[in-house]
Amino acid sequence: MATTQGEIDRLKAQAEQEIASEQARVQLLLKQEIVERALAEVRAYLDRGLSESQQHQLIERSIARL
Repeated sequence: MATTQGEIDRLKAQAEQEIASEQARVQLLLKQEIVERALAEVRAYLDRGLSESQQHQLIERSIARL
């Protein structure tokens, strides 16, 4: 019985580690997506020709979203 409980505990710990690893991976992917979208937004605005003040405000807002 102790061996079975030990195996259950080991599998549970392994599953928890896998879940934590997957959560970290997904968080990283989401952060990368946010950065990519923010940069795309900045580039789109800059391509339309913004003043230096507008560029600064846009960059600050995009950084704040991170």
